[in-house]
Amino acid sequence: MRVGVMLPMSASDGAGRMPTWPQVRAVAQRAEVAGLDSAWVCDHLLSEPPGQPVEGVAEGWTLLAALARHAPGGRPRHPSNTRTGDRRR
Repeated sequence: MRVGVMLPMSASDGAGRMPTWPQVRAVAQRAEVAGLDSAWVCDHLLSEPPGQPVEGVAEGWTLLAALARHAPGGRPRHPSNTRTGDRRR
C-alpha cells in the first residue's frame, strides 16, 4: 500500500487562514521524512467548504514547481511528478 498526503492549500485546510509557503513546504518535508510516497495538490482555484463561504485556493502547479526545487538531493523534477521520494515499491 502507498500512502500520501494532501498539502494545505486554503484557509479551511488548517488554522483558518491561507497557509504560507514555509508552512506548505514544511508539510511536504515532514511527509518526506516520514517516508510517505506522495504529496498531492488540487487543481481548483476556488473551494466551497460545507457551511463556509467560497474561498481561494493556492494554485497547484505553482506549488508543485516550487516543491520540485526542494526535491531530495537538490534534483528538480518535473512538477507533474508528485512523488515525495525516489522509493520504488
